[in-house]
Amino acid sequence: MPATPEDCFLPIRYADALPAELVTTALIGAIDNPTNTLSTAAKLERLLAQERAWSSLNSTRRDVIPIPRRLGSFDLCGGVLVGAKAPDTASDEDLLGSIGSDDDSSGDACELLGMRLPSVIADKVDVPTWSRNVGFPVYGLGIDASQDLAVIIQTRVEREDPFLIHLMTLSAFMPHSLAKQNVLEHNPGLSVSQVSVRCFGNVIGIMFHSFDHDTSQQSLIIYDWKTGASKACIDSVKEQRSFDDFGFLTSDIIILPSRKPNPASLDVYMFEKEAAPRRSSRLARGCIPPAVWIASFELPRMRTPLEVSVNTICCNSEIPPLLSSPAASSSSSSSLSPPFQLDPASALLSFSFMVCHGHSAAAAAGTPLHERFTLVVQRKAFMGRIDDLLKSTRGRWPGSSWKAWAMPWTNWGPHTSRWITMKHLSWACFVSGTRIVMSPPARDQDDDQTLCHLRILDFNPFLVAKEAEERRQAEEELCSREDSLKVEFCEDDGAIERRGAHAVGRGGKGKQKEETISSVPDETEEAKEVSVKLVDFAGCIPRSKLWLESVHSHLPYRQVTTKETFAFANVVIDEERIGGIMVNESGDLTDVHMFTM
Repeated sequence: MPATPEDCFLPIRYADALPAELVTTALIGAIDNPTNTLSTAAKLERLLAQERAWSSLNSTRRDVIPIPRRLGSFDLCGGVLVGAKAPDTASDEDLLGSIGSDDDSSGDACELLGMRLPSVIADKVDVPTWSRNVGFPVYGLGIDASQDLAVIIQTRVEREDPFLIHLMTLSAFMPHSLAKQNVLEHNPGLSVSQVSVRCFGNVIGIMFHSFDHDTSQQSLIIYDWKTGASKACIDSVKEQRSFDDFGFLTSDIIILPSRKPNPASLDVYMFEKEAAPRRSSRLARGCIPPAVWIASFELPRMRTPLEVSVNTICCNSEIPPLLSSPAASSSSSSSLSPPFQLDPASALLSFSFMVCHGHSAAAAAGTPLHERFTLVVQRKAFMGRIDDLLKSTRGRWPGSSWKAWAMPWTNWGPHTSRWITMKHLSWACFVSGTRIVMSPPARDQDDDQTLCHLRILDFNPFLVAKEAEERRQAEEELCSREDSLKVEFCEDDGAIERRGAHAVGRGGKGKQKEETISSVPDETEEAKEVSVKLVDFAGCIPRSKLWLESVHSHLPYRQVTTKETFAFANVVIDEERIGGIMVNESGDLTDVHMFTM
């Protein structure tokens, strides 16, 4: 049965401060930012205005942010965009190293460029920029706006050399005062093709990817960036797994999607927050502590022997920052900081899969060579499963003797997740809080066109319930109008016969129910610009050449799609805005279209 709001939702933060008629509207999982000095009434006014903008995709303002030429590695977090820029005199070959595509190329992207994006809720209307030449080529980077942190990976000269990891302030690109060691060193022991950087509180994770000679290998190192201590290292070869990405669930638990062996799984690892005294001497000798493999949450099985293979799995597990961003404000006035932020407890996990059929004959038979799926998982329910598994430890460190649990898909997945078949220009999707942004292709366009719509899927269970109630009321009103007409024109001995779809509307199932609810007319101005769909019924991907059994999922959501089309190569989202990525014919980033809610 579908998940209910009571099953899914988080503690209510603002309800006590609202009039009764506004409680449902404000249940968006927001928490107060105590550094902001606005009154509660003013904060709630902005909260509700932003929620109305999200529900109709009616942005308060639009901006086109030009991206400097030759911007290589970049990251977007908390309304701050940071990239590594090569000088205009650099050749195209020199740029390879700056985007992390070749371990042998040093690259010339030595200038870090930051820009603060417009914000409606925090009264920031300009787009200030700042930059600094750091004096070394940048191979990769990651940022955490809530901690004024920029993690910059320096390109190494030789494969035998370690990578230098610089810990800088995001607001000035200077050494971070909270880091005891501003430069860390790590040699992953492999030829590196690209890096991924994630931040979570006091810990940072850096995954080094190698795609050498048609083989794939990953090495993940985790640091406490404030103390410089190595927390854990995970190597895909030693673990006999194949990882493509990773994400932090908590400050000591990470998730690594694994595509081999079959079935693919979401592997959960745990590492110690603080080293026990008995291990101090071993750590002092430079040994990196191991992480403990806690559990594998299995995904639906594919057919074996595989005629298809999972090529990559991207992980989006980031939760909204809880602190005000020092880099996001050019003023010391606390009234300019965001008045509220999204509650991490309401966050989603999303995983994007690309599956490749092994033979071109599949395409000739009408099967796409590549199929794309996104799995959305309710973070709160997922963490509840992990907590249940760890109850036996009674809060103690599991230790190396812990045997990883294998959790079959049918035991954990169907009622707390939603599988989505992707037919989009970009197969990866991005998540912020309870929302996921996608860019479905526009219909009725030529094959050489790349127009898309903007689409938001909101999994907030109270907003889903609110939408369902509004549709039920509209349906009853429509039925009442139809009854009135039948009374006037079809009266026969006082008996009224009700015909049509509404006779079975609320009793229908699956697709029938969706079509019935969607038939309710909406004559608002917003409805002319967007289409709204309520998906509160069970989804099913049928058994096929790919899936061994039919795949069911139930997590409900509200979908809103623009009727306007755009030429975006990709889209991103944070708690306040949508960003449409524009590229030129060569695939270089040219500008970002910002829709601020």
